[in-house]
Amino acid sequence: AVYHEGVFYLYYTHVDVRCDDVTSTLHMCMSADLVNWTPTRELFGGPESFCAPGNVFRHHGKWVMSLQSYPMVPGRNWGGEDSRLYLSESDDLLNWSTPRVMAAEGAQHKFNESRRQIDPYVVVEGDRAWCFYKSEGELGLLLSEDGLATWSEALIDRPAVGRGHMPGNVTVENPYVLRMGDEWWMFLSPCSEPRALGLTKSKTMTDWPPVEYLNFPPPAWGTKGPTAPAILDTRDVCGKWTMFFHSEQYGTSGHEAAMGVAFSDDLLNWDCP
Repeated sequence: AVYHEGVFYLYYTHVDVRCDDVTSTLHMCMSADLVNWTPTRELFGGPESFCAPGNVFRHHGKWVMSLQSYPMVPGRNWGGEDSRLYLSESDDLLNWSTPRVMAAEGAQHKFNESRRQIDPYVVVEGDRAWCFYKSEGELGLLLSEDGLATWSEALIDRPAVGRGHMPGNVTVENPYVLRMGDEWWMFLSPCSEPRALGLTKSKTMTDWPPVEYLNFPPPAWGTKGPTAPAILDTRDVCGKWTMFFHSEQYGTSGHEAAMGVAFSDDLLNWDCP
C-alpha cells in the first residue's frame, strides 16, 4: 500500500477460482477515503502468475514494487519450486514495467534445500538494499550493493527469522519492515491457526530477537484471523497508523479471503472500524 497526494494505492493478489485451475494475478485499486474504491484492475498476469506484492518504495526517482512469480503446481493450488522474486518500476503508481527477476537461480542458502523464493520485502539502507523472503516457512535475506541490480545471500547458514524465533516454533511469512528511531520493526504472520500478527525489533537486518504477537482482535468477517500486514504512517492524515491486512474465511476452495483496514496509535494495539 502507498498513500500519495491524497490517494491510497492498494496492490494485492487476485485469485480466480472459477476456472479449472486456480490462477493468481496482481491487481490494484485506489481510494481517497478508504470507503469508496475504484474497480479492481489487473497489472500483471500471464503464465508466471505474478502476485504477492511485498512493498512499494522510492528509489532513484522511481517507484519500485517487489513481487513474486507463483506458477502453480499442476493439480495443486500453490506455487512450485520455480517461484521467484521480482522488481517492477513506475513513474506514476499506475503503469508498471515488465517485472525483472532478482535471483534467477533462486535461494542459495544452506539452511534448507528449497530454491523457492516468495513473499519479498525490500529495505533500502543507504547504498545497500536488503530483501527478506520466505523459504520453507522461514525468512531468508538477500543483499544488493549495486542499486538493486544483483543480489546475493546475506545469511547462508541460518534464516533471518525462523521457527526458533516464533512462539510454538511455527513457520512464518509476509514480512513488513518499518524504521522506528534507531530500530527496525518487522511485522509478520505466523503460519498457524488462528492466524495472528507478530512483531520483532532489531538495530540490524541480520539479528532479530524472538517474535511477540500484537493485540489485534480478529474481525468478524475474517474467521481465520489477520495476516499479511501493510502499514502506512498516516498520523498527519488521520492521527493514526493505518494497516491493510488479509484474512481468510472458511470455504471450499481454500482461497476465500478479503482485505481489511485497521488503525493504531502505537503500532502495538489495533482496532478495526
